[in-house]
Amino acid sequence: MTPLIALDVANPEQPQEISVFEFYHPKDVCVSGDYAFVTDCNLGEHMGLFTIDISDIRELSEVSFFETRTCPTDVAVHNQYVYLLVDVLGLYVLDVTNPEDPRQIGLFNTPGAAEGLWLAYDYAYIADGYAGLRVIDISDPENPEEVCWFDTPGYAWDVCVYGDLVYVADQTGMGIYDCSETINVVPQWTEIPRDTVEFDPGELIELDLAARDRNDDELTLELAAIDLPDAASFTDNGDRTASFRWQTTEADSGIYHPFFIAGDGELNDSVEVVFMNRNLHSVEHDSAFPHRYLISTYPNPFNAETLIRYSLPSHSDVNLTIFDLYGRQVKTLIDAPQKAGYHTAIWDGRNENDIPVSSGLYFCRINAGNFTKVRKMTMVK
Repeated sequence: MTPLIALDVANPEQPQEISVFEFYHPKDVCVSGDYAFVTDCNLGEHMGLFTIDISDIRELSEVSFFETRTCPTDVAVHNQYVYLLVDVLGLYVLDVTNPEDPRQIGLFNTPGAAEGLWLAYDYAYIADGYAGLRVIDISDPENPEEVCWFDTPGYAWDVCVYGDLVYVADQTGMGIYDCSETINVVPQWTEIPRDTVEFDPGELIELDLAARDRNDDELTLELAAIDLPDAASFTDNGDRTASFRWQTTEADSGIYHPFFIAGDGELNDSVEVVFMNRNLHSVEHDSAFPHRYLISTYPNPFNAETLIRYSLPSHSDVNLTIFDLYGRQVKTLIDAPQKAGYHTAIWDGRNENDIPVSSGLYFCRINAGNFTKVRKMTMVK
């Protein structure tokens, strides 16, 4: 038996063992939220993927086991999907929305031995033994599709992607490959606000934005104004830069959620930027009620706590609840009728039992009357 060991490295010079979970022949591990996904390769039996509940790091427990016919070699997680590399068979795609019941939804059979895996953007990069480097499009997890491959000189053991380049370790050394000309990579905003833009009514807001495309495709930059006043203007300068200008007025006293979109005709990077009246908290007592339902969180990402602001145009029954990546309810913040106006709530990163949750992606959902909205939040520690 070989253990999975959880170490506390708060002091890197003196790591402390916290707990141990025994396996037969573990090959790789990947952690997401409250779960560790461990590949185990005990020939003849127990070949597959174990899902381990690590929410209580001192009491590790097995949640599920997905059996494979041959030895699993590598594992990675993205959103609710686990990408499992299996010797000879290739790339399995598992839906772990319910970690207790992982379901295979996709499979790509690689021609080689499937040794090493790396995920980047919408692609899986596979070190495939004597079959070289394989690049798989996983934008549709149920139908993974190979988009290109490179015949590496030796036996490809492992792979890593950094920037525009792919690094492959094989028996002859390290090879470096540029895939940007053979696959369409998602454009990226390089200069754009990633947090809330606060303003005083009457203030002029001017932003210079920029995007890039690793394929050197022509980009179209757009603004999905949604709830912005007509005074807000957006100009695509034609050189992968754009200008945003908004002369606010005293009437602009709410929260606004426009999206900025950089697209190449097939793929796009869509970023939501929250514009919020800096004096919003004082507007709660104003006689002018908001004319729409809105919700925002700030800061986001957050560490200790995040402030959730929302507006109600009329008296409503409000339910404000936090969920984790797997759709499990973490904590209900509000479940009561509330008057029209501007409201706030604070989430301190704890669950219903007042236990701090782990770092990761969470969702804040508001139900108010017939209005429902979900906001993503990221906790970092």
